[in-house]
Amino acid sequence: MKKILSVTLSLITFSCCFLVGNHVQRNSEVFAEDKSVYDEYIPTQTVSEKLISMKDEYPEGMKWTNENVYAWNGGIYSRGGGCVSFAFILSDSIFGDLPASKHTDFSQIKVGDIVRLYNDSHSVVVLKKQDNILTVAEGNYNSSVHWGREIDISDSKTGLTYVMTRYPKCGDINGNNDINAEDASLVLAEYSALSTSSLSTFDDVQKWKADIDGNGKTDSNDASAILAFYAYLSTNNGTSNIDIREWINK
Repeated sequence: MKKILSVTLSLITFSCCFLVGNHVQRNSEVFAEDKSVYDEYIPTQTVSEKLISMKDEYPEGMKWTNENVYAWNGGIYSRGGGCVSFAFILSDSIFGDLPASKHTDFSQIKVGDIVRLYNDSHSVVVLKKQDNILTVAEGNYNSSVHWGREIDISDSKTGLTYVMTRYPKCGDINGNNDINAEDASLVLAEYSALSTSSLSTFDDVQKWKADIDGNGKTDSNDASAILAFYAYLSTNNGTSNIDIREWINK
């Protein structure tokens, strides 16, 4: 049993939660019938409300240990136990089969993201973010489920390791958390396929990611926008966390 000093300076115990294996990310059609996902972002208010509603199924104090193992739909890792399995269950309840991406830009943490803490030893799901304070849900917290702990991510004792998010990123067609010429090439290939056979090669999430101008179509204008954005990132030391749609409309 490992003891870790929490950011609130109280001594909390976590069993060593585990992650298993790399996992090939799959295409997703989970939101094919729910077009609300194709807003600028999945509404964080909707995510927050659904997470809170799960307290009925996973109440405060419910026993949760490394014996609780779950296979994840998000990719990156195939399954996990303890705190990880709880985080994966909550994540799948919100995002279905949408693929996850991993990053370390902690300023970009969103409601519903999985945050790995304490130097890669504990995982939590974000219920609320206000400035540097995260309100989280977590399993295997003193061997149980816990809702509502506040964590100050500006405190070095938090030991931030990485974030896994499942929010689709407009322009990132191949899902590698980057936007570049390869994404533009994929859009042009899709445009060519649609022009010659009317058969799409993209799943629903890729179609949303490729529709940069929001006109409901995938065409050469979208590819040009991706290339222009890539040039901006390359020449202006830009960050790929800037939303491409916001950028082209400036």
